[in-house]
Amino acid sequence: MTIHLSYSAEQRIATLTIDRPAQRNSLNTEALRALQAIAVELAAAQRCRAVIVTASGSQSFCAGAALDQLGSGELSSEQYADAMDVVAAIRQPTIALLNGNAYGGGAELALCCDYRIAAAPFQIVIPPAALGLCYPPRGLARYVARLGGSAARQLFLSAQPCPAEQLLRIGYLTHLVDASRLDAVAQQLAEQLCSLSPLAVRTMK
Repeated sequence: MTIHLSYSAEQRIATLTIDRPAQRNSLNTEALRALQAIAVELAAAQRCRAVIVTASGSQSFCAGAALDQLGSGELSSEQYADAMDVVAAIRQPTIALLNGNAYGGGAELALCCDYRIAAAPFQIVIPPAALGLCYPPRGLARYVARLGGSAARQLFLSAQPCPAEQLLRIGYLTHLVDASRLDAVAQQLAEQLCSLSPLAVRTMK
């Protein structure tokens, strides 16, 4: 499988891992279907109180939609947007553990999570303007809603890499930590979320 889910009933924390490191953890149709199925599974997991979203390897968290399938028409921007909406609607609080850079739709996948934790020299690149493409409207709206119009313009209209320090300033990153503490900070945050009232947290989310 290209995406798998592990769950600790004792800790009440689920970990969703994208496992396509040779493809920079890009998401093809199979991976997107798995992602949506896992989100449905999590909705029914009453004891699960927090979800960590991460990826295999250390080079890329996610490179977004698989470009070969986008080019062939096997994967559409609407299919990708549907999957992102499903991730954003996961009932439990979600933590993106950014173990590598994010590109295009991969940066949006992290934005669908409630928290985003990274270590310098993390960066994101959103390249459609350089490729002669327009980013899907639902994705654009998500960036504007979560980061504001000014920050969204910085990311989309320049098509330039945006470094971790700037991402922290504009609110894309919620935590910027030392690389040696990346996993520990994500785990600590998940445990802290698990200690809260699950009904209150889910209702407010």
